[in-house]
Amino acid sequence: MYAPAAQLLLPHGLVVVVLNYALHPAAHYQQQVSEVADGIAWTLANIAHYGGDPNRVVVCGQSAGGHLAALALLDEQWLGRTDHHVSEIAGFLGISGAYDIVAQMEHERAHGREGPLLINHFEGPENFALASPLAYVRPGLPPARLIHGDADTTVPMAVSETFYAALLAAGNQCD
Repeated sequence: MYAPAAQLLLPHGLVVVVLNYALHPAAHYQQQVSEVADGIAWTLANIAHYGGDPNRVVVCGQSAGGHLAALALLDEQWLGRTDHHVSEIAGFLGISGAYDIVAQMEHERAHGREGPLLINHFEGPENFALASPLAYVRPGLPPARLIHGDADTTVPMAVSETFYAALLAAGNQCD
């Protein structure tokens, strides 16, 4: 699905790595974020072999992928178990990501969806905050750019706006 977008970037001298991860219901969020962290670690270790610069890696994710990419970067346990750190990342591009699972669940309920998918995927509401990139915002993160459409009915734009405000409040560069 993302190969056409990647192909548009290649003529601009970019090396593009498109990661994949096991989908729900075959995998819960912890397996998914672990797979994304492994992919980021592989990219950092191998991008030079493909003409890329490991000091200029930008991680991008859209929707659930935005959530997983942000969580892999911000919650230090994920990259840490690969012997890598968020400080090795040059930037983050998040597109319509669910950066706050608590707010996402509130959105689901407000729209008549009780959220059994979220409860199952995150293995209970007690994990919502722990699974939210918003919970791990701190100073010293790579520059971020957040893109979110105002007509998105799946993930409310307010989730990105809250994440944006938190990143700025912690002294990070974000637009």
